[in-house]
Amino acid sequence: MAVTVVAIFILPDFPSTTSWLSPMERCLAEVRMAEDAGGEVDRDTKEEARARTILLLLCAPPWAFATIVAFINARHADKTDERFWHIAGPLIGGIVGFVIAEATMHIASRYIALFLMAQSYAGFIVFFSWCSNSLPRPPSKRAVTLALINAFSQLGNIAGSYIWPTQWGATYRKSYAICIACFVCAIVMCFAFRQHLISLNQRLDNGEEVEGMQERRDAMEEAAELEGVTVEEIRQRRKGFRFAY
Repeated sequence: MAVTVVAIFILPDFPSTTSWLSPMERCLAEVRMAEDAGGEVDRDTKEEARARTILLLLCAPPWAFATIVAFINARHADKTDERFWHIAGPLIGGIVGFVIAEATMHIASRYIALFLMAQSYAGFIVFFSWCSNSLPRPPSKRAVTLALINAFSQLGNIAGSYIWPTQWGATYRKSYAICIACFVCAIVMCFAFRQHLISLNQRLDNGEEVEGMQERRDAMEEAAELEGVTVEEIRQRRKGFRFAY
């Protein structure tokens, strides 16, 4: 907060209103700002406004479609208690969209591909809930794991700035190929995680202990107090717990 207050008086607004610049520095800064602004050419503002409106309208439908798919996909995943195919399905749809965009320059086909690419976000939503559900205890472990997953997932945003160079245009086939490879890798890793959870469920069915699922009396007493039930009821619930996959 102190830095914010100090910054109000230190950070300059404009060269002409900055007291700690010399007259020569102030003049140089104003010249540089004028050069950066560049010149202005005659434009048809009405035509530009119409084109911009059409462009914005064309951008909206793919994301509106993705919103609907994400809602239906998440609700169905919760209802069926299934996770992997509700993640892989949207990702496969995204791969189809990438293939279409990679294979053709036909405008209508590429626009349809945008719908398939956008709806792949439905899988990401289920993925984060799957990770949270798969790490029920202890809470500290779940918090650290979710933070690590979220931080690692942002690497895609960093890499995404470098896989669309202008020299790969206008088809950007290499860029789409990279996206396809990443989606395939995600599906394979989710499948491996699914198989691991299936093996953990089999161990629970056999009465074996699974790390993070051991009974702790103090934790069960706290949960029973919060929910207003007996410790035995909490114990029975935990015995019936199985990982969703």
